[in-house]
Amino acid sequence: MMICPVCKEALTDSLRDGVRVVSCPRCRGLWVGERQLEEIKDREDRFLRWLDLDLWKDLEEHAIGVSEKTCPSCGERLHRVEHGDTGTVIDVCVRCNAVWLDQGELDTIIGYLEEKIDNETVSEYLKELGHEAVELMTGRKPLAEEMRDMATVLKLLEYRVFTRFPVLSGIVKRIPR
Repeated sequence: MMICPVCKEALTDSLRDGVRVVSCPRCRGLWVGERQLEEIKDREDRFLRWLDLDLWKDLEEHAIGVSEKTCPSCGERLHRVEHGDTGTVIDVCVRCNAVWLDQGELDTIIGYLEEKIDNETVSEYLKELGHEAVELMTGRKPLAEEMRDMATVLKLLEYRVFTRFPVLSGIVKRIPR
């Protein structure tokens, strides 16, 4: 039985966006693995699919210390990691590739990613398109996933271009199909 690292209650199985997670019925914290976290993010907003959370990559760069909390799975001390520019500090188990998210932290991270998408410029999307092309060739994820990621970036680039240059949208609409 896993115990909540915050309030020491027994953790229970639950669903978040159709993804099985372990949660605390008392403090509403979530214990999720790397793959589960990516799946929740992808289900929250389909345009977030191409953004990788990469909490375990470059841990030294993002770590701000060892947490007082222990991993519900292995009992090791968790690492405190700041997620991007959100100011949100989450607890990560490097051994289990899982995170403890206090109530509201997942929503903060999702909101940050959605805001990032809204604020990307055309040139930033072009840069991301190049990055996705490299990932397509290196095969970090299955080919089908990498292709979906690239298609998502292309769609977001299209939206951004037509928003930035509405005259182009009118021209494209008049092109016979």
